[in-house]
Amino acid sequence: MDKHFWTNKRILITGYDGFLGSWSTKALIDREADAAGIDKAISKSRITAKTRTILGWKPKYTLRQGLDKTIQCYREHI
Repeated sequence: MDKHFWTNKRILITGYDGFLGSWSTKALIDREADAAGIDKAISKSRITAKTRTILGWKPKYTLRQGLDKTIQCYREHI
């Protein structure tokens, strides 16, 4: 696949805070995708916390704020 395939493509990732979702999100961002993620809850598990620490991520919004912003951003594509 062309390494620029994901560049500037809008991607919505569900479960971005989990193990697979977080690494998928990182891979898409590294390929310059316009990625947004939602997760049902920000887990306090040690595995998820470690993944966030490794990737340098922390939630910017509450779930409700994130859903509202995501829907607003992707409304024209829904």
